[in-house]
Amino acid sequence: MASKQIDVGFLPPTTYVLAHDNGIADVLLQSLRFGVDEDGNWTDELVDYYNAMVVVREDSDIELVWLLTGQVRQLARPLK
Repeated sequence: MASKQIDVGFLPPTTYVLAHDNGIADVLLQSLRFGVDEDGNWTDELVDYYNAMVVVREDSDIELVWLLTGQVRQLARPLK
């Protein structure tokens, strides 16, 4: 995109955010997907966002996100 030799491209979310922050991409069209309810079941609602979750072991004392401070051992690295 930065080379200015392409007019349209499909970018995954993380790549788009980085490109937009660098001033080389703008949204023209946005994909929609079916949503998921609180129980993890698909819904008929079309949404334009993703949900994320933090997972800890069942026997963990961590019950609130702020209790993770200093405890995170592994993070996904989407650009690697």
